[in-house]
Amino acid sequence: MAFDVAPGVLFAPWTRRTEHAVSSAPRTSKLGLMITGPASTVDKTFTSWVSQCVHIATEPHGDVFGHTFAATNPDGNLIPVSPVD
Repeated sequence: MAFDVAPGVLFAPWTRRTEHAVSSAPRTSKLGLMITGPASTVDKTFTSWVSQCVHIATEPHGDVFGHTFAATNPDGNLIPVSPVD
């Protein structure tokens, strides 16, 4: 699964070893994406990812680092998305 992160740039976390991609495996790290622009840019990214059937862990909301939401990749790793601070 690839995520659009900038014009012409895709980010695609993956593993070829499916035996490690189990929901019971602990997830202790995350990779955050910071998006340039106002809160509406975060909302547009959220809408785009939802339309591509990305698994969403948290809906857009205000947090200490700004307007954010979080998705997970197929391995269950958390990917928070927020504005550049």
